[in-house]
Amino acid sequence: AKYKVKIYTVLSAYKPYQTILPAVPEDATPDWDHLWNILNARSHQRSCWDAIRQYKLFLELKMEHDDYKSEKFSPSVAIDEIWHAHLSFLDRYQRDIQAFTRSNKIIEHNPVLGETARTRYIACREAHIARMNRIGREVDLLYWPEPKEFKDKKEIKHDGDSDDGLYMPDHSSCG
Repeated sequence: AKYKVKIYTVLSAYKPYQTILPAVPEDATPDWDHLWNILNARSHQRSCWDAIRQYKLFLELKMEHDDYKSEKFSPSVAIDEIWHAHLSFLDRYQRDIQAFTRSNKIIEHNPVLGETARTRYIACREAHIARMNRIGREVDLLYWPEPKEFKDKKEIKHDGDSDDGLYMPDHSSCG
């Protein structure tokens, strides 16, 4: 039983007995500057603000389609890397997401692999393209690329360890 407490403590900023997350203040806003600092420290390949804008579009899709448990949509590799960077400070992530959703809900990161990830990414990308068309904006193909076929159904792109390099499309430096 102690291992469950340890795992939960590592994976959540809240305690196992807390069935309801503490509410953030009504006027709370996500600390996107903190995420910018994380991205800037890990990568000098792309505008961090562009990356954050695309990540926020992804989070908005998850909210719009009620995908808080991450059972419908998967991100592109680039957006997933930003999500992992945000998750690396779990307490901050949970507060930011609560402020972003204006609710007590957390958008869970529930990674899947292979064809399931590809199918969920296709659904996510199609919803994103439809939304961008609806509001008259361009789709950033660096963050929303065409899905690739998997050669090996067991292929793993990354395992989320801290030694994984932060991948963001090469375009310009953060700043």
